[in-house]
Amino acid sequence: MKFYEKILLELESEEHSMRTVYRHAFAFSDETAFEYSVGTAIRKVTYSACRKEILRICGLVKEHAVQGQIVALIMKNSPLWVECFWAILMAGCKVMPLSEDMTDSMLAGCIKDSGCRFILGDRKAEDCTNIEISRLEKELPSEAPADEPESGWGDEIILSTSATTGEPVLYSYTGRQICAQILNSGYVLQHCKDVSRFWKGQFRLLAFLPFCHIFGLTACYLWFTLFGRTFVFLNDYAPSTILNTCRTHKVTHIFAIPLLWDMLAKGITAEAEKTGQTAKLEKGISLSLKLQDNFPHLARSIVPKIMKSVRDKTLGPAVQFCISGGGACGKDTGRIVNGCGYHLENGYGMTEIGIACVTLHKKASRRDCTTVGRLFPSLEAKIDNEGQLLIKGDSCYEASYKDGVRILRNKDEWISTGDSFAMADDGELTIIGRTDDLINGANGERISLEAVETELKMSLTCCAIGLKQKGLTLLVQVPSDAKFSFAKKEAAVKETEEALNGLNTGLRPGHVLYTYEDIPVSLSHKYRRKYIAEIIEEGSFKVFTKDEFLPPAGIKARDGEQEELALEIASIMKEVLKKEDVSVNSSFFSDLGGDSLRYIEFLNTIETRFGITIPRELALRFANPVSAAEVIKEVINRNNEGT
Repeated sequence: MKFYEKILLELESEEHSMRTVYRHAFAFSDETAFEYSVGTAIRKVTYSACRKEILRICGLVKEHAVQGQIVALIMKNSPLWVECFWAILMAGCKVMPLSEDMTDSMLAGCIKDSGCRFILGDRKAEDCTNIEISRLEKELPSEAPADEPESGWGDEIILSTSATTGEPVLYSYTGRQICAQILNSGYVLQHCKDVSRFWKGQFRLLAFLPFCHIFGLTACYLWFTLFGRTFVFLNDYAPSTILNTCRTHKVTHIFAIPLLWDMLAKGITAEAEKTGQTAKLEKGISLSLKLQDNFPHLARSIVPKIMKSVRDKTLGPAVQFCISGGGACGKDTGRIVNGCGYHLENGYGMTEIGIACVTLHKKASRRDCTTVGRLFPSLEAKIDNEGQLLIKGDSCYEASYKDGVRILRNKDEWISTGDSFAMADDGELTIIGRTDDLINGANGERISLEAVETELKMSLTCCAIGLKQKGLTLLVQVPSDAKFSFAKKEAAVKETEEALNGLNTGLRPGHVLYTYEDIPVSLSHKYRRKYIAEIIEEGSFKVFTKDEFLPPAGIKARDGEQEELALEIASIMKEVLKKEDVSVNSSFFSDLGGDSLRYIEFLNTIETRFGITIPRELALRFANPVSAAEVIKEVINRNNEGT
């Protein structure tokens, strides 16, 4: 009997509890549990060494918490996170993993709804005992107990939603639902061999996804710790760190959100454009996909050679299997990543329902990340009259928490996902978008805001939103270093307009807004569309129309000297109007509230400062520093030419 099948068969016949999962994982005592880099050195921790730390931390937790108490675990992915997670359960407590990135108000809401009174990590909340990481390390006993407790294990994990639309909601899973999710991995193993492939005898997963979220906890950590696999931890999430870690540690499996895969695909195409290799890259991807489709076994040895130069600069040679989850990838992301020989599938899940499905396409050309596969065996689904996916099953959440009360789920009731889906005859699901993110397009049909972004080919970050007065609107985030670079702003507008022209008419937004601010996202990096629309409409999020973003019509691209001139004029505006927030795009009247008397003072100051006389017909063009810089240059040129 195969290794994986044997373990899953044993799990199926045993008590479905977190203690059972722990027992299976830590039976691999001499296997490497973790790897991480310290400078140029690679540190490794075995399951046996990890177990000793769990026992030490368990003793400390028992000193501060009683059985059945909820303990919040708030720290980044690390070996310590894993050790604390198991120690809390071993101590007979319920564990509530929370994101370090939570705002104080989000954390306060989770504490209030759960009734938690004990935090393990560096965050603090009212009425909670807190053990910081530094204190934890100081107070641990020098020696670990020989054995874990025989009874009294905790068996509940409380997870928070990522709050795309408001405050987080808490859903809990017992060992029964967690084991049902782990057993679903048998379906994946049955339909896809690459998920179990080693590279030169090694099997290492990148611990990219936060273990406090359902995707990271179940699909990454719990699915694979059951089989004694190795997890590679990142020092930070900088793109260069991610790529270097994958290459250095020879990572074989990567599960991540679309942001990482889109970043990877854009980086590959950008590098090809920069080096004049775009045609060669496209030829290589096309050949690679054909080989993988028609000669999969042969492709395993040939594709890495064809795409070697690309793979050496990105994720390296070892990657065998990848999953994207948590949203839609860019239009060409799946094709580019799979074309490079990295087997990338697309999945779907939610905090309420766990990991629900993943595509397992045998043909690489079908792995375009547009579908999410068929439901796992533990679940059943239907689509309601509004197109929303409804789900129920053994792997869905056990209970929710609100105002300190644990509310059991009615297992016969369907769970509303809030996502609109299409279901093919074979059961394969295609996500259309959030039901509350559907909006009327130009042709009157209901379209998904996410679909607009997916179809756009842009290097700039963009978010589709629905505004009350404008309807379907595209918000484009421009790098802050473009504020005083007219060429960069014009390039951003050109890229946006070209991308919009390439869209199907029905998907094309009627309005475009530009911003230098970071577009707000949830803890799982999904756009908070309703919130974004609200802060734009109330005026607390600075945006620009095209006319506000670019200089007035007819003014051409400027050189560096003229950019400095615009900055100096903005400084003069600031002096005259005694305003703090003045940029090269500020309007003297509409943005800064100037009046006619101040404007005359402003013009006189400019004439004195630059030794020129401003012609009457050009005077009104000084209301914007960008336009004023153009006029000053024009006047100086006239004077030099004697006209």
